[in-house]
Amino acid sequence: MCLSINACIEHNSMDIFGGFLGIVLFFDALDVMDRAVALLETGDENARQLGSHPPSDLRKQRLRDLLPQLGGKPANAKRVETALALAEVQGEIIRLLWERTRPILLERHRRGESADPRWRTIPKEIGD
Repeated sequence: MCLSINACIEHNSMDIFGGFLGIVLFFDALDVMDRAVALLETGDENARQLGSHPPSDLRKQRLRDLLPQLGGKPANAKRVETALALAEVQGEIIRLLWERTRPILLERHRRGESADPRWRTIPKEIGD
């Protein structure tokens, strides 16, 4: 998140909250990829994940918890609240897109199609 925030500040004249939304979008997209590959491989979107890092939902929650600290001054509390609300809206858009994509991938799984073997997955980790 710090790299994303610094990139936004240094290169796009954006602030900490633009960087936060960018990294949350990254984890939302990673979650969609996890679900898509798991659905193609097993027929269960929650069975597998790409890589060995903690699940995206857990990582996004940790970022949400950290944002108020990175926001610094109490005067930024409203901006932190707005960034968190925008992240929720962004996540809802991704969720709606997934709802439309899921049946297509499930049908492909039923027809025997699978993800490219380079998309290695492991059993899904359970959050702490």
